[in-house]
Amino acid sequence: MSGLHKLRFALGCLVAGGALCFWGFNELKLSRQSSVTPQSMSCLELVMYGEGDNAHVALDGFWYDLENAIAEHPENNEDHFYKVYIPLHPINGEAGTVLLRSDDLPDVGSIQRQATQSEVRGMVINSISKLGREEQELLQAAMRPGEEPVILDLDRQPKAAGTAIGILFGGGCVMLLPFAGALLSGHRLKHEAGDEWADGPADFPAAGWGAAAPSPDATGEGRPRF
Repeated sequence: MSGLHKLRFALGCLVAGGALCFWGFNELKLSRQSSVTPQSMSCLELVMYGEGDNAHVALDGFWYDLENAIAEHPENNEDHFYKVYIPLHPINGEAGTVLLRSDDLPDVGSIQRQATQSEVRGMVINSISKLGREEQELLQAAMRPGEEPVILDLDRQPKAAGTAIGILFGGGCVMLLPFAGALLSGHRLKHEAGDEWADGPADFPAAGWGAAAPSPDATGEGRPRF
C-alpha cells in the first residue's frame, strides 16, 4: 500500500471511528436518562415541566402546526424529505412548542397521515441535539421569541446500555486500526531483516580481507599492488 493510500485509510478510520464513538456516547447518555416504558404526559406538561428523569415520552394533548412545518430535501428533488420538524402546541391555547423531529416522513402524504395521530411517542433529545441557525430562523414563526423548544424524536426508543457501550468500543477499535497496522508492518520488517542476517555475514572475495599483505622490502619486491 502506498503512502497516500495509507494516509487515506488512516483518515477514513479516524473519521468512521469518531462517528461511531459520538453515536455510542449519545446513545449511552440517552439510555441513562430513559426507561424502556415511556411516560405519558400532555404537551403542556412537557413544555412547562420538561421530561424529568425519563426522556422516553408518550405525548398527547396537542395540535399539529403544519403551516409552519419545515423539511430538508435534496436540491434536485423537493418532494423527498430527509428530515422534518413539525411544531406541536398545547390544545388549550397555552403558548409553548414541542418540535416533532423525524427522518421517516419522506413526503407530504406521510406528514398528513402522521397529523391524524392524537398521540406520538419518541425521545426528548435536547441533551444531545440542538437546532441549527438555519432551522431556528425557519421555525421562528412557530415559536415565541427566545423560546427553546423541546425536540421530540418520533418513534425513537432508548438503546440498552450494553449496546451503546458496544458501539463506543467498536468506534475505538476502528480508530486504532491504522496504528495496529503500523505496528504489525514494523514487526514484519524487523523479522525479515533478522532472517537475512541469521546465516552470518555475506561472503566477500578472498583477496579482500584475508592475510595481511607482505611488507615491502628494500628492493620494493613484495610491495602490495592496488
